[in-house]
Amino acid sequence: AVFGGFNLMEFKTDGNTIVNQLRIEQHIVEELECSLLLYYGGVSRSSAKIIDEQIKNTKSKNEKTMEAMHQLKQNAYVMKDEVLIGNMAGFAELLRSTWENKKKTSSIISNRDLENTINYAMEHGAEAVKVSGAGGGGFLMFYYNPINRQKLIDALKLLEGMVYPVNFSKMGVKSWVIK
Repeated sequence: AVFGGFNLMEFKTDGNTIVNQLRIEQHIVEELECSLLLYYGGVSRSSAKIIDEQIKNTKSKNEKTMEAMHQLKQNAYVMKDEVLIGNMAGFAELLRSTWENKKKTSSIISNRDLENTINYAMEHGAEAVKVSGAGGGGFLMFYYNPINRQKLIDALKLLEGMVYPVNFSKMGVKSWVIK
């Protein structure tokens, strides 16, 4: 959000971060906007606990966590390629893989309520999910075939949360001072 648009961020071992702006064709951006929605289930979570466990697992070189982290990194590079060429099936597959690997980094990233919501959405047209932030609750981003858009929206509205469309902006965060 800070940079706007689509970016691949690389975090270097020396502490530097490289932000690579991706030039995605407008028709691909529009297809993504028509194929994604956000859902907020109204459940907040303690991201600090999740992040603390991930740090502990990484520092102790927990085999399952380390393999998942490497796969998450690899998925980011492949997902970039899939989005650039507009391969939505490949994009969806990587979202699914990313969620499964993210769950392996901490035992508290997912929970029964979160999984029930995800399974419910999958039964009603969603094909993949991205859980925002640390996990445990908060916003879910669902990918679906645009033909299933209204079916999925109607189903999610029967739950206690809120449904939001996805719109991408090329502009980064702006701020101003009111005098």
